Amino acid sequence: AFPDWHDVPLAERLHERLGLPVFIENNATAAAVGEHWYGEGRHLSTFFYVYLGSGLGGGLVVQGSPFEGHTGNSGEIGYLTPRVGKRAQNTTHVGELFNLRHLYARLGASGVEAATPEDLLTLHKASNPAFEEWYEEAAEQLASLLLTVCAILDPEAIFVGGRWPDG
Repeated sequence: AFPDWHDVPLAERLHERLGLPVFIENNATAAAVGEHWYGEGRHLSTFFYVYLGSGLGGGLVVQGSPFEGHTGNSGEIGYLTPRVGKRAQNTTHVGELFNLRHLYARLGASGVEAATPEDLLTLHKASNPAFEEWYEEAAEQLASLLLTVCAILDPEAIFVGGRWPDG
């Protein structure tokens, strides 16, 4: 996402300036590590963390350590192909369904204004039909992905978090 930063030794530079250890991590794995250190995950050895941010991601802790995979992108469930559904044919990967910009545009095409996660919470609380249609579709797609995660990884738990509003 930031090609000009690809070869910049950011962690090393920050360490020099701060005098503290610095680690660079993707948002979903960082959230999983936080859950492992400070949340309910501190009592578990192996779990999966679903990260809802501007899209859909995932982080994995295996035997008490973050598992990043060969390229550092393990757990990125948002890149998986959606199940067949009435709107899934217009989606190349499930993460598009959870992309906030796409969701706001989808709602706008239905005549519903939303520009923030708080707007989405308000629509959900009001049982807005356009939002609820998306919500049901998103839940179905996510459930399918998480069944796959369970079948392959057999985690002790799955946590859902990120920067979307609670509710």
